[in-house]
Amino acid sequence: MNVQFRPLEADPGKSALGRYRTWMRKRGAEETEISVVGWINADLAYRGIEAAGPDFTRASVIAATNEMTDYTADGLTQPVDWSRQHEAATEDDPETHGPAHDCTNLVKVEDGRFEVVGSERTPWLCWPGTTRAWSEPEEETFGP
Repeated sequence: MNVQFRPLEADPGKSALGRYRTWMRKRGAEETEISVVGWINADLAYRGIEAAGPDFTRASVIAATNEMTDYTADGLTQPVDWSRQHEAATEDDPETHGPAHDCTNLVKVEDGRFEVVGSERTPWLCWPGTTRAWSEPEEETFGP
């Protein structure tokens, strides 16, 4: 199965996955895909507000967020360049609005449990984002 964030089954490394797990345990909450997405969305909102400054407005938060060129939620997502990735890349032009790397994570079910396909330390499988030509994926990790 395709996972668009660092899988819960991956080694957290220096990513925010360890902080997420600690927070969820402290709250007695279940680790779920939806809660990871919420964590990522809250992180992006917080960083936009922080970058906009103490007298922020909706417009200033949007403007500050749009200046982020390498956002990964501390390793939970592939890098996003918010200055240009608001529109989908096209087959004819994958570069203008597309990611530098086109990445995914894969997990499989083994004995009733999810397992990372590939390395738990470098769970991202990435291809160049500038071309649609076939190539083998490279294992990556992102974050601080």
